[in-house]
Amino acid sequence: MKKISLLILVLLFSSWSFAAEVLTGVYKLNGTNPNSSDGKYTGSKYEGSVVIEKTRDKYYLYWFIGSKQSQHGVAVLKGDVLEVEYFDDSGADKGVVLFKVSGKNINGKWKSDYSKNENWGLEDLTFVSSNVQAEKLMPDRSVNIGH
Repeated sequence: MKKISLLILVLLFSSWSFAAEVLTGVYKLNGTNPNSSDGKYTGSKYEGSVVIEKTRDKYYLYWFIGSKQSQHGVAVLKGDVLEVEYFDDSGADKGVVLFKVSGKNINGKWKSDYSKNENWGLEDLTFVSSNVQAEKLMPDRSVNIGH
């Protein structure tokens, strides 16, 4: 009986899936646009910052790319994958991002809804600091995504 109970406990714990922890705060952003001609990740590079905030079970992301482009998105965490729907604040773009969360690093790929091909871009986020709100990072931009 002891062996059966131990076996049941081992099976229970081995089947549990623990969700990753997404650190809230500011991340350094390094990205690569998709290359429409070869389908590989050889497009132009970009840099910026991403702020991640959390309210209950939803995550809110704010991208600040270069000095002029900003985006915002809403996400849910499923296991170690952060699934994001994003919108460009200019109205020129929207799409999805799939991030794999691993400690202070979040790596993923994104796809614009307006893309004319099946290629994906890449983004790597590296945690920088906590307790910074998007409004403080770039106060001249107003972003409202309803939370």
